[in-house]
Order: sequence, then structure tokens, then C-alpha cells
Amino acid sequence: MRKKTPPGKTEQVEQAEQREIEWLHAEITPATLDELAASGAAGDSGYTANINWYTGTAVERYDWRTGERYDLTLSMDPAHCDMSRLASGGAPFLNNHSSYDLSDVIGVIQSAALNGGKGTAQVRFSKRPEVDPIRNDVNDGILRNVSVGASIRKLKNITPKDAPEGTKKSYLAIDWQPMEVSAVPIGADAGAGFLSHQVIEAQLEERATAHEELHMDETQQAAATAAANEAALAAARTEALAAERARVASLNAAFLPMVARLGADFLPGVIANGNTVEQARAAAFDKLAATTATDPTQGHVAVGQDASTKMALAVENCILHRVNPGPNKLDTGRDFRGMSLLEIGRTLLERDGVKCAGMSKTELAGRILKGSRPNGDFVEFAGSGYSSAADFPSILANVMNKTLRGAYDAEPQTFKAFTKRGTLSDFKPGSRTQIGDVQTLQPIGENGEFKRSSVSDSKETIQLGTYGEIFALGRVAMINDDLGAFNRLAESHGRAAARLESDLVWAIITNGTSTSAPYVMNDTHALFDATNHVNYTSSGTAISVAALGVMTTAMRKQKGLNSIGFLNLQPKYLLVPVALDAIAKQYVAATTIVYTKPSDFNPYNGTMQVISEPRLDAASSTAWYASADPGQIDTIEYDYLEGQEGVYMETRNGFEIDGMEIKARLDFGCKTIDYRGLYRNAGA
Repeated sequence: MRKKTPPGKTEQVEQAEQREIEWLHAEITPATLDELAASGAAGDSGYTANINWYTGTAVERYDWRTGERYDLTLSMDPAHCDMSRLASGGAPFLNNHSSYDLSDVIGVIQSAALNGGKGTAQVRFSKRPEVDPIRNDVNDGILRNVSVGASIRKLKNITPKDAPEGTKKSYLAIDWQPMEVSAVPIGADAGAGFLSHQVIEAQLEERATAHEELHMDETQQAAATAAANEAALAAARTEALAAERARVASLNAAFLPMVARLGADFLPGVIANGNTVEQARAAAFDKLAATTATDPTQGHVAVGQDASTKMALAVENCILHRVNPGPNKLDTGRDFRGMSLLEIGRTLLERDGVKCAGMSKTELAGRILKGSRPNGDFVEFAGSGYSSAADFPSILANVMNKTLRGAYDAEPQTFKAFTKRGTLSDFKPGSRTQIGDVQTLQPIGENGEFKRSSVSDSKETIQLGTYGEIFALGRVAMINDDLGAFNRLAESHGRAAARLESDLVWAIITNGTSTSAPYVMNDTHALFDATNHVNYTSSGTAISVAALGVMTTAMRKQKGLNSIGFLNLQPKYLLVPVALDAIAKQYVAATTIVYTKPSDFNPYNGTMQVISEPRLDAASSTAWYASADPGQIDTIEYDYLEGQEGVYMETRNGFEIDGMEIKARLDFGCKTIDYRGLYRNAGA
């Protein structure tokens, strides 16, 4: 067991936060060659089969924290894959990952290894009568698929950094351990399966030698001896011919049905080389493995959801519908309709093998909030199996996370139009550099020399801060079936995170005349400075055509770092307190007006978008501001920690309280990058 730690983002390596065992499996179409054979004698070791249990295929998975899907690949580098359990000779071979009863074990993994980027193993079936139907179906080619149960310890984010926003993420498991292998009905890794679909045993002809007693006299003895020698030689020739015929017959029986996949030259080749059936099977295995890796037509992936995932999604749908039925239509969760939280939790516990009979409501509520894992907070075994995806704390945490993110996304944030979003990979100060203007290109005479130009630069520093709070869900709310408490807590923390972001960004504007950290610019001047930045009318005037003209002139006459060329910035957003919203719209909103004289003409009609913000009222009900398009010049940048955009949650079982502890966390930072695209008028 290892305690969960927050995911570090250096080199995009993350601790695996999904605590369930990952199951990766596949369907092979058509079937590949099987290495299934009985040892053939009383007291033998049973039937064995060679399998591919993983071939490095990326499989789509589901992130219970965010509700997003992602691609997961298990690294087949021996340095990343811990084979100590699977290669021990005693790991279980299970029936469809079920591990709640001894009867679920249908065999043992005798040996396992990593070979050329794929995982191979030999499994031995149990000789119990109830396993016979499964073994027979493997023999007949009806069951062809296997699946590996993998414990993920560390993931690496391999999503391309330049991928468009919204691209499905990809992760590579760089520290993981295969725990067991199962026979499954449907899978997702096209290379995983039994290596043939039929047992072909060589049919050996019985050989009987009849010996007649010859009654000969001495005169016939020499002739009889010569005849006996000749007969022995003939018998040896016959035996050798019979053995060769049996070998050829066995090879034909085994490989003629697979000529289309192995190639027309394979069977004549192994016959001419004198290969045994076992040697030919090994050669066929290598060829089929190579063919499958290079030819996608040899198999297809059929991704499906296991029973645990389906149950988890159904329970989640039922709870979301109860919490907020409007956007959450009751669909897959109909089987849980009308059930209380205690009843749902009992169903999930009993499915995972936890005996709930005789528990009081208080005991049951406490056990439900711990889930199938007695210590809840860590990866561990639950009963006779692993913790399930349909574990109540996991489902409840997922519901609360979706509720929290929904409230966070719905909270109005007026600053995003005139700011720029970015990401930081860690909590160290990050630099944002502006490059100065290039000198005007100089004329070069014939055979003249090109002159070097000097370009200045400036930088601002931005750094993330971490904000958060822990709240708890107790067994009282569980016993009272109070889903409203869960919903209110999640929504309030989601809204609080969004409001905090707005507070931090708008504080840059309202404290724009400050020369104290964190608002002072890198040049030691305030953001709004009438002398040094020429973006502040400190005398203050009300919004009017004349005042808008002063603001527009100031922005368009801004120059770059070298003070060479005009930037000609166009004001796009008029930022005002709510008290000035109506007046601002009178001057810049797009309206159709018939002017009767030139003095009535408003040149700013329809040129800017009004953004009114109550946080500006709290600082000054008269001051107003303007911003250029952040696509034209940097203004204010806000950043999240890479991979943790916005508020997110972590959960654990409470120690000081009877219930779950939920931590809402936000990693966020913001800073003015360039003053030239911003303007302030003190107002009147």
C-alpha cells in the first residue's frame, strides 16, 4: 500500500489517482494459433495454453475525477513493468476478473515474461470438473480472449503539448504491475488472446509385432537368422516411415486450416525442415505475432465496459438525477430509482463481497463511506478481490466533482474577454518577455555592409498560488438520505473558486495605481501611470465623446519598448462599474441614430463592447477603464497548473470525523504582462 500524494507536474509525470485495478483486454478476429496440450498421463499437470496478455495497445479509459475519457498505454519497458508477481509461477488465472470466491480461479500462470514489446505467459488450467466447459470452449475456439489486471502506480502525460484544446489526453504507465490474467468474453487489446483455437494431437498408429515360433532344424538355422535380420531392417524402415507419415499428418491437421494466415510456404517449409509439431507451433506463434503487429487487418479492437463500470455509471446517473433532474435525465440508473443512499451503498458493498447482514444504519453508513476498501485512502485488496470501480466513495466523489465543476463553470466571470489564458508547469516564478521594436530597415548601397540593430526586451513575472478548503460529508447525511447537503457543499465550493479567480484578476485593475507588490510592474511603475506609461487620466472626466477621444488617442499613440514605432492599438472593451453601465452603452453600443447636426454624431457608436463589473463599484463608482484586444497585445494573463485547469477535488476517508473528507483545490495565478493595452480614467 502506498499513500496517495498530489500529482507532480515536472516532466508531466503524475501519480496514478485512479485506485482501481485497470483491466485491459481484447477480442481477436480471426482467432490465432493456440498452444494448448494435455500432458497425457494420469497425475499429469493438466492442460496448458500459451497466451499474449498485452501487446502495448492504447486503450480508452474513463477518469472518475473529471468525467473525461483518455487513452492509456502500459509501457512494456522492463524498467517500468514489475513482473515479480506474474512471473512467480503462482499468479491466478481467473474467470472474467472475478475474485470473490475460490471457484473463480480456473488456473495458474506457470510462467510469464516480456518478449519484444509484448507480454507472454503459459497458463495451466485446473482439472476441476467445473472448469472443463471453459477449457473445452478454449479448445473449440469459442473463448479466445484474455485480459490483464494491472495495478497502476505512476503515469506520464504523453499528450502532445501543441495539441488543440479539448484533445483527448494520452497517458503512459511508467510504473505498474500485472496482478492477474483472466479469460474474458470481450476485450480491447487486439493482440491479447490464446495463441490458437483448437487442440491438435498427433494420432499415432499402433504398431504390433507378431512373432511366430519357428520350428526349424539345424539346416534351416542360418537361413532363418538371415531372414530375421532382414525382417528387423524392414520393420525399422516401416516404423520410420510410419513416424514420418504421422508427423506430416499432424502438421497438416494443425496448419492446413491456417494457410491463409501463415502463408502457403509455411507448411511445406516446416515439413521439409523436419520440424516437430511443437517446433512448428513455436514458429507459427512468432510469425503470427509479427504479422499482427504490422498488419491491422489481422484483428480488431472491440472496446466495452465491464460490469463494474456499468454499475458505477448507473449509480452515478441515478444520484445526479436526484440532485439536479433538469440536465440529468434518468437513463442507465433506472434500476436504482427509488433507492435510498443506504440501499444503494448496501448493494455495492454486497456486490464486492462485503457482508452487510446484521449491520445497524450507523454501522452501514460508516462502512459505505469507507467503500470496499477497509482503509479507503489507499490502494489495497478488498475482501478476496480488488477495489471496484463501482465503489460508493468513488461514485459519490465523481458526482460531487461534476457538481462542483458545473457550478464553477456556471459562475459569471467577466474578465475572460480582455485577458489571456496560460499554463505553468510548476510553482516557480515564470517569465513573460516582450520584445522591443526593430529599427527601420536601412538602405544598403552597392557592396555595402548590413548594420546590426539593437532590440531591447522586458519581462514580467507570474507565479501560481494554491487555494483550497477541506469539508466533510458525515454518516448523518448518509442516514438521512440528504443528497441536498452533498449538492450544496459541492456547488458552493465550485462557485467560491470561480469568484476567487475573478477577485484576483479584477484586483489588478482596481489596484492599478499601486506601486506595491504584487501590482507594481517590472519597471517599478504602477500599471496606470500618467507620466511613464501614458495610460491614465488622473484628473478624471465622465464618459463622453471627448473623454473617449482622449482615451483612444492615448492608446493609439502607445509605442513599443524602443519607443520607435506607434503600436496603433484599438480599444475594444470599455470596462465600467455597474453604476456606469447604462451611460457607457449609450456611447459605444451599436445603435441606429438619425443625426440632425454634426455635433450630434458619435464616432464611437458600435466600436467597443461594454463589460460592467460590480468589483469596480466596490473600488470606485466613477472610474472607468479600457482594454485592447488581447489578440493584438498582451494585457493580463491568468494561469493554471498544467493538467489541473480550474478547481478540482480529492477525497479520503475521515479520521477525525465519521465520513468522507473532500478537498477542493485551485492552483491559479494572474499578472499584468503589458500596460500598453490598458487605460484608466479616474472619472467624475
